[in-house]
Amino acid sequence: MKKITFLLVALCATLFANAADYTLTMSDYAATSFTSQDGVFTVATAQNTGASAPAYNTTALDLRVYANGSITITSTEAMTNISFVISTKGEFRLASLTSNVGSVAVTGTPDFTAVWSGDAKSVTITVGAQADYGTDGNAKAGQLCFTAINITTNGEGGGTVDPEPTADFEMVEAEFVYYADYSSTDGQNFMVNLYSDMTWEENAETGGYVPTSEGNYFSLDVYTASASSFVGTYTFDANDTYMAGTFGNEYSSWVNVSAAGVETSLTLTAGTITITSNGAGLGYTVVYSLTDQNATVHTGTYSLGADVVGIYDQDGNDYSASISDVTAISNVEASLEVYTSNGNIVVPAEAGQRIEVYNMMGQTLYSGMAQNAETTISGLATQQVLVVRAGNKTAKVVL
Repeated sequence: MKKITFLLVALCATLFANAADYTLTMSDYAATSFTSQDGVFTVATAQNTGASAPAYNTTALDLRVYANGSITITSTEAMTNISFVISTKGEFRLASLTSNVGSVAVTGTPDFTAVWSGDAKSVTITVGAQADYGTDGNAKAGQLCFTAINITTNGEGGGTVDPEPTADFEMVEAEFVYYADYSSTDGQNFMVNLYSDMTWEENAETGGYVPTSEGNYFSLDVYTASASSFVGTYTFDANDTYMAGTFGNEYSSWVNVSAAGVETSLTLTAGTITITSNGAGLGYTVVYSLTDQNATVHTGTYSLGADVVGIYDQDGNDYSASISDVTAISNVEASLEVYTSNGNIVVPAEAGQRIEVYNMMGQTLYSGMAQNAETTISGLATQQVLVVRAGNKTAKVVL
């Protein structure tokens, strides 16, 4: 067995007496995966076996999932209807759709609709290979491009799963373990483990440690572009393809520990995690939104100092000397009102302030001084998430 996976928690379901309607507008999130502002829904897209990764288009303001890709929508309430507002671009190559639960109906000209119906807290919808319902015809690859998602829930928190209420604990410690034996040209393999404040004791028979107090922790099998950096944003990959920028399902889990030290492990089914460096020797900040098999969404943002972060290789040796994660986004005091225009990033900043742009792997893509009230940065690759910093302000932007 490759690794020991870790522990549980189970969650809070809010109960409502009546059905409710929600609208998620893609321009409000400008991302391929996100949690709704009210915390009710988590949306996660995946490339799967498709040729193109999902993308948010800043011009058309639509989210685009390409042929053989998928979108997973998870809710704290059971969903009975999901309809996609197809964008103008989406009408050209609208594909047939399938779902793991319930059913999806797609219509072409002149209506261009895609509607799922069923009764579930989590549904994965996969885009067909050809544009069967698009005006470009089925000789073209399929797409699902939409500006909004309308969701109806039954308001009862029921559906196909019914988790028992529980609570998540604050994460206070982290481990990052590099597994050279499980790395490849597609992605370097790290195990990311975060723990709440629990007590542990050694198991005399196995030599390992078992928890003896209440808490929770999670373990993610993430794939990075480099063996010297685990900084980045990772999206759940149901197919566990080992591609950089994803985390797999085989060894990823959420674990809850009872007061008696009994562990319950829950498989993860969707979500994202972002890891950024607080600066050399200052530890890391971890932001996560993870959905378990009971359709419970676990979210958290924790800054972990270097004194509570362990970095090891698969044999348990100190691996920190091999890590070159350094970004300059620590001590953030305010947000930065960055925006995009014609494929460029526009940064409001005082003249003389240093502006820096990083990708989600912590690599510096731009560094310069602001000359005017607004600085335009051009020449950066599109369809990527970037971190922009000016002075003590920072922002995340999708180019």
